[in-house]
Amino acid sequence: MAQCRERLIGKIELHRMMWCFGDHKACSVDLVAGSIRFEFASGQVVTAQMQVIGTYDTTAGTFRWGWADPGVSEALRKHAQIAHAWGRAHNQPLFTENAVACTQEDALSFLAVARQVCGAECAFSAPVMGSLVFVTFGEVEIDLRAIL
Repeated sequence: MAQCRERLIGKIELHRMMWCFGDHKACSVDLVAGSIRFEFASGQVVTAQMQVIGTYDTTAGTFRWGWADPGVSEALRKHAQIAHAWGRAHNQPLFTENAVACTQEDALSFLAVARQVCGAECAFSAPVMGSLVFVTFGEVEIDLRAIL
């Protein structure tokens, strides 16, 4: 898992250099369209297709996998299902249990492994009503029209 986290950190740094990933003023997740949108003070907007890996309940200290969450549509749980299959194939019970008691750092490690085994471009966690939604995302589209 440590190697996957290092690779994710490298991806995050690359995206930070390319389009200021992490410096956004607002972020929104569209669970119907399966997209994530980052808005910046400059007017720049960055969007990407995304998948839900899971949700971390910050109060209970539990991570619920997207493949086990009835609130996540089939279309948005594909990467979580791939991580589940990887967990079965590699005898990793943390990836095969519906919900896992863990720390937020552990949940980030799950996200990093999921990103790696799915071949996603990058990953992100977004706060939603007292929880953190962990998502992978694909190639980004950068809209500079608002700042030109």
